[in-house]
Parts: sequence; C-alpha cells; structure tokens
Amino acid sequence: MKNIIISGPPNTGKTTIANAIAATHKTILKTNYRELMDDLECGIDWDWLLFHSLILVEECTPENILELAPKFLIIPMVFVTLHQIDSESKDYKDFMVIKLPKL
Repeated sequence: MKNIIISGPPNTGKTTIANAIAATHKTILKTNYRELMDDLECGIDWDWLLFHSLILVEECTPENILELAPKFLIIPMVFVTLHQIDSESKDYKDFMVIKLPKL
C-alpha cells in the first residue's frame, strides 16, 4: 500500500476518510505529528511500532510528511493535513494524494 495524504479545508471529511481506511487494518496507531516525534525522540520501542499495520498521523504539515515517511518505510501511513499538497511535485510522487474541495 502506498502512503496516503488526505488534504483539504476544515470540515470536508478528511478524518472520516482516514478512519474508513484505518478500519480496513487490524492494528492502527492513531497519533499526531508532535506526539509521534516525541515518541521517536524518547526512543520508542520499534517492536511495538512494527506491531501496527497502519499509522494514521493527523495535524501535520507538508514538511512533517516528508520528514516522517522515510522513517517508516515498512509501515503504511495515512497523513491528514489542512495544507495544500502539490500532487504533481516530485516530492509526493510515492504518495496517493486525496485533495478534498471546500464544501
């Protein structure tokens, strides 16, 4: 599974879509960027992380996404962001980008 980025303005269903994707996985780690970075800095147990079949990261910026994705190459990730993502950019060529319009 490719990593997924769901972007769009507030109240467009990003979290609902992310939760629907997560529901197809057995063990999910649902977190936000800051919590995950704090865990990594404190020396999180990688065996515990590898137990999860999906990591769902909310409240992240495009920079956060590009920073985190290479650290978790063997665990699929779903990123939820309010920021615009340029899906044509070579930085995001390995992601499936879902852009939600303003309602």
